Amino acid sequence: MVNAEMTRKSLALLTALLLLGTQFRFAAAQPTSDLSAVIDGIIAWQKAENGAPNAALLSGKLLAQAGSSAGDWIPLGLGRLGMEADYPAYRAVLRANVETRYARAEKLDKQKATEWHRIALAVLATGGDPTNFGKTSDGKSINLIADGVYRRDIQSLGAQGLNGLIWGLIALDALRYELPPDAALQREDILTELLRAQTQDGGFSMEGSAADPDITAMVLTALAPYYNSEKQYSYQNKYREQVTQTVRAAVDAALICLSAMQTDTGGFVAWGTANAESCAQAIIALCALGIDPANDARFLKNGSTLLDGLLRCRQADGGFAHTAQGASGTMASEQALYALAALCRFNGGFRSLFDFRPEMPDEGNSGGSGAITDVRGNGKVLQLRVIINEADLAQYRSLPQNVTMQHNAAVLRLCEKIRTAENGADYGDMLADLLQKQQKIQEIQAEIESINAEILEKLYPFDGIRAADKERVASLLVRAAALSEEDRALISGHEDLLRAQTRLDTMARSIWIFGGTFTLCALLALLFLLRIRKKRAQKRSEQLQYEEDED
Repeated sequence: MVNAEMTRKSLALLTALLLLGTQFRFAAAQPTSDLSAVIDGIIAWQKAENGAPNAALLSGKLLAQAGSSAGDWIPLGLGRLGMEADYPAYRAVLRANVETRYARAEKLDKQKATEWHRIALAVLATGGDPTNFGKTSDGKSINLIADGVYRRDIQSLGAQGLNGLIWGLIALDALRYELPPDAALQREDILTELLRAQTQDGGFSMEGSAADPDITAMVLTALAPYYNSEKQYSYQNKYREQVTQTVRAAVDAALICLSAMQTDTGGFVAWGTANAESCAQAIIALCALGIDPANDARFLKNGSTLLDGLLRCRQADGGFAHTAQGASGTMASEQALYALAALCRFNGGFRSLFDFRPEMPDEGNSGGSGAITDVRGNGKVLQLRVIINEADLAQYRSLPQNVTMQHNAAVLRLCEKIRTAENGADYGDMLADLLQKQQKIQEIQAEIESINAEILEKLYPFDGIRAADKERVASLLVRAAALSEEDRALISGHEDLLRAQTRLDTMARSIWIFGGTFTLCALLALLFLLRIRKKRAQKRSEQLQYEEDED
């Protein structure tokens, strides 16, 4: 954190920059590429990466990754852009992922509170409620905001460093959630910890004394809702200096620092490399603060804007690379997508990227609670009116009574859609049946996992199979036979189990043949001995008779 003298100097410099900005405002470079085309390019690249260029936006590999960093940021970007996608399917898979992970002692993650924050923001962006997202094994509702921010029973919010504090505050302010009076952590606690971490140059970093553009930008995004507050915060900064100042003073100093880090090409160098992600985070931060990234003089360098810096990393396949000379990658592409969503929302006069409150009504934008807005064009609002339609009914009717694991995604999707549909109450019986099917699928999954575990623990490797294992193998095969052909294919050692049975049967036949042969030989030997004994007895009898005749 800067001291009072440095703050005065920073503010003086800021004033000078603002005055200087008046002569450059009309010379600021405008975006050289249509944002819609750039966004469509990212989506096309994502579909290609997903292995299905013509598939729906949320499907295949991306849908299967729901609940991971690789699977949550794209849906968030799509939702904040107002693009139509199968959000109920995404939330259904995500809910199942969360419920499964909550069965573990560490829940979503032992160390990273940001797992809760990312998922909560993705849930909000796709029309869900992160304060009631799934159930624990004992039937309690899962509250991602409480568990991820102020009711941390695994690790404290700050245990992950600044990342946990930053994203915890962003998630908490996404809908301006109220904290209970007895919460272990209050907003002021998080704010104070963030302010305490400010470096002497006015920026922020994960570690060390030199500001990092990414962390500085993310802190600015988190502090944006408090910029106009007059509240004074008193604390001892990381240099053990006593500081009293407002959030505004800290933000103004951080903006000067961020501007100073920007290069002549409009971007930033982080960890020795000019990269896309730093530009993306800076765009998001400025939009959150109500600052135009394309026209603010502080962020115009040698005629290049932050958007120009970001677009330098755009590749021919539509994706974005970490560096201008690299290949398109997931992290750079997803951050570029939601940075462009932030910019589109700013240009359209909508709330910032992570502000999920209903839009303020005006002539061109009359969004309501739960609305998604198509912010790329005329700002038309797409209400999240989820309706059960004929296609959903047809999919439901196509489900067999005896469902298998292959029906899991469809059942999850339909359950989620009925739960959130405006006409969902009309399909209570359908939901009840689907929940029964979901329970059956969960039982099948548990049985498959149990069989796989017993094979691994008791029989693997199969080279050491013994006759004593015959009963276990037979039992496992009976259990496997009770499953459908599709589900049996999910038993990782089923073919080995069949081969083991064949081997045990061969061993049994060999033992039977050997035993039979041995018994026959023994019997023949016994007959031979009896015959010899009989001959000896007969011979002795004849000898005795001869002796009697001689007498």
